[in-house]
Amino acid sequence: MALSPQPLPPDVEPMTPAELVVERQPTNVRWLGLLVLTALAVALGTSLTLRGANQADEEQRQFGRELRLQTQITQLSSQLHEAELCQAAYIGTGRADYATQFRRLHTTLSSVANDLTAPQDFGAPRAQRLKQLPSQVDAYLDRLESAAALREAGQSNQALAALEEITREGDRLQKSVALVARDSQKASDRSEQAHELESQRLRAEAIVRATLFALVLLLGYLLLRVERRFQVQRVKTLQRENERLRELTEEDGLTGLSNRRAFDNRLDIEWQRAQRYGLPLSLVVLDVDHFKQYNDSFGHQAGDAILRLMANALAQTARLSDTVARYGGEEFALILPHTDADEAMVVGERLRALLLRSEWPHRAITASIGVSTMNKEKKTSAELVHEADSALYVAKGNGRNRVMHWNSLKK
Repeated sequence: MALSPQPLPPDVEPMTPAELVVERQPTNVRWLGLLVLTALAVALGTSLTLRGANQADEEQRQFGRELRLQTQITQLSSQLHEAELCQAAYIGTGRADYATQFRRLHTTLSSVANDLTAPQDFGAPRAQRLKQLPSQVDAYLDRLESAAALREAGQSNQALAALEEITREGDRLQKSVALVARDSQKASDRSEQAHELESQRLRAEAIVRATLFALVLLLGYLLLRVERRFQVQRVKTLQRENERLRELTEEDGLTGLSNRRAFDNRLDIEWQRAQRYGLPLSLVVLDVDHFKQYNDSFGHQAGDAILRLMANALAQTARLSDTVARYGGEEFALILPHTDADEAMVVGERLRALLLRSEWPHRAITASIGVSTMNKEKKTSAELVHEADSALYVAKGNGRNRVMHWNSLKK
């Protein structure tokens, strides 16, 4: 149930906005200086990184072009030789499959030759040789085609003579291809050396960036140390105010439930309402069994986790009109408006069964529960609390993990 906040006591004087501005000014100036230095360091480091990345990308593309050129030259050399063999076989045997295979090689070789591209650092003489290669390949293939045409015309002797001359031309073409391959290999070696130099430069820049960031962090640390001196008095003031405000809060810091102060206020309100309108009112007090033993065995953090889980279970089962509070330590309390003794016992038994069948860390958790209900004999809400507490101690004395109502003790 939501509880309205209480005003600050007269002796608590909150800081004015002007005082806050005066106190925060040194901090803001130092943080602004630190942000400016950090931004400069980040901008410089980013610029160096982007430049190195762009150069690395360009080198990678250059290396890819050189590798592609070497692959094309190798393919060109092997397929030129294969084309010559196909035409020789066709001229010698007249089989059409050799002619078909040659035409397929002709198409591939023309495409590869015309697709040759010189890298940027290939040099003018080498680039000129590479530029002339496609026309040489096309002329050589046309000569082979003309020799095959002589064979088709029935002039076998002339075809063989032409083939012999074309073979010598093919040897010269292969030498040109070999020269281009050598040029490509030299360019690749130079690119590899340049890549190594660039890698060394990038490593040097990385060291510079790391040093720069280290200096920025060191400066930031020194600024924070200086700022600490300006913060001490302010922190002490805030701590005193927080201590006073913490005493006024109505929420338990561990479980998030209402605390003892909120419980007392709500119980008085519900007591007065029940008296005024003649409504039933019950109180359930719950204590975790063997909680000290659990803390000793598994540690206080594990015990805190149990209290949070139990608080969550109680809050989920409570009605909107009920108030669930942490009464103290491992004790919880539920204020049940409009609830008579029998209904309160049902609530208590339901809670006991819920805790018994729930899964808990390390071991099972049970609770002893005491219940009391308002009647005409009770004059104050304190009596209701006393009776529920007494019933709780009887439940613990009778073996724990049980629910006892104050009315059953009177009988």
